[in-house]
Amino acid sequence: MWKNWILFIFALCACGWAAAQPLGIYFPKMKPVDTVVYVSMGGATESPEAQHICRIFQGIINRDSAEVFLSTGDKEQDWFEYLNPKFKRPAQGVVVTGENRGLRTLFKSYKDRLDKLVVCNFADNDYTFNMALLMACAEDALPVSEELKDELVAEFGWDKEIVDIRNNWSTITQAYNWALEEIMPKLNKQLVFSIGLRDDWRNGGWRIYDYAVASRSFAFWVDDETTTGKNIIKSILNTPGYPKNAVVMGYGMHGDDLNLTTNPEGFGFVVSDLFPNASYYSSFPTQTFEGRQPEGVDKGAEAGKVYVALHWSDGDNIQFNHNGTLDIWRQEARGQVPVSMTLSPALIEIAPFILQYYYDNRTENDEFIGGPSGVQYIQEPYYKPQDYETRITRFLSISYNTII
Repeated sequence: MWKNWILFIFALCACGWAAAQPLGIYFPKMKPVDTVVYVSMGGATESPEAQHICRIFQGIINRDSAEVFLSTGDKEQDWFEYLNPKFKRPAQGVVVTGENRGLRTLFKSYKDRLDKLVVCNFADNDYTFNMALLMACAEDALPVSEELKDELVAEFGWDKEIVDIRNNWSTITQAYNWALEEIMPKLNKQLVFSIGLRDDWRNGGWRIYDYAVASRSFAFWVDDETTTGKNIIKSILNTPGYPKNAVVMGYGMHGDDLNLTTNPEGFGFVVSDLFPNASYYSSFPTQTFEGRQPEGVDKGAEAGKVYVALHWSDGDNIQFNHNGTLDIWRQEARGQVPVSMTLSPALIEIAPFILQYYYDNRTENDEFIGGPSGVQYIQEPYYKPQDYETRITRFLSISYNTII
């Protein structure tokens, strides 16, 4: 196994590391359950609005314990089968006919967990959706479109509060000022999320909503290339209570460029918009993998020879480890020649079984390393804290023996 010499930059969202400190404080962990409730959703029968609402509803349910697993098939189903947990169907049964079966199944069994329905707009980059999402993060409030609200109430009944926030604010700045004053004090100060209705949300949408809601975190969706958007983000990130080297999860409206606004405020970035079921995955005990991979060995280099190192990139974010990396890993040619691949150290807390799977099935030609997104993705020239190296070394070593 060759020795890694590439320098990767990480930032750990913690106030500091202590050997005796329990893991799970950097990324919130939900309480485990003996038997999980399995709910299938998505597909042609589930509207894009309903799919988003299902993810948010899952987060409300899983706050107390990791009770519900949502599957749209594909990689979610693959990992569920790998885990092979004891599971059951929802207490009130599964809706098997009509549209939006997943949402109706959840509402049928879990509407008693809700205190209010919040009617908002489901439209590209709409901020009333994010205000409703923030209400879900702080309360037991479920965002709904007017049409879905009417359908759910007609089928299952509802005698609690319904609020319509579609005309509550004139501008996005007014909306976020309200959220900072009314919602922020009710939230945890561990994570912040950048999630919302990107212009491709009708194609299935992002999947990290459950974790934002279950962890009671602040979630924004603004244009980080505008002065208004930058000012909103700065106001959020400068709220007292967040730890040094804190984390923004999700993805930016303009992708990785979100770092240009978050890094100067001391926040890194964990790309995770398409990472599903984190409110369930995070309930698994944190694992360490120190010593599982042999130390790198310097093989030396002979003058006049050209050496080639093969490397799979993009595994520096947790969604790729959950989705794309698994596809690559299953290719028959994998393991035939030495290749390094990036795995996110954040997985030791958020989904340790994913690292376990790759370790259990690695060959001598597979080497795991950290990547720029590691615990956090940062752009060094813009990142305010200058002591990140001392904070990440231990976190990396318990993920894999990595040279930084």
